[in-house]
Amino acid sequence: MKRETDNDFWVMCNEKSPVSCKRANYILTLLEEKGLRGYFTPRDAKNKDSLIEITEAVDKCKYILIVFDEDFKKDNFNMFTQESVFKKLIDTGQLPRFIPLVIGVKRREAVPSYIPNFCLEFNDDWKEDDRQFARLESTLRSEPPMSIFGF
Repeated sequence: MKRETDNDFWVMCNEKSPVSCKRANYILTLLEEKGLRGYFTPRDAKNKDSLIEITEAVDKCKYILIVFDEDFKKDNFNMFTQESVFKKLIDTGQLPRFIPLVIGVKRREAVPSYIPNFCLEFNDDWKEDDRQFARLESTLRSEPPMSIFGF
């Protein structure tokens, strides 16, 4: 079933971390240069730190990308946002739209253990990890798969 969305993806990160924001912005720019439509809260949100904005962003984006790095867990609102998005996708049977991007850390150090999704784990020289960026682009150009387990 094809979803009508305004954006191909929403990239989330710890917006209070300059390092996380630079990573997210790099990914956003790279994908937009390839013709994909992105949403990034610091650039596109009308009301930052708004629960309504979170719901609207989930509804208008085909996929949700979360940059899990060394700073991701350092902001409580950031963790709350990620957990809210995760719960909404589980409750609506759309969890395959949730794509964790692991950058600069090991998965077990940054990604909460309750997240069963596959992760795109980038190597240390992450900007040059063409294999993972190609996988990401291919995924974003396709429709989200059906949830096998109903969440």
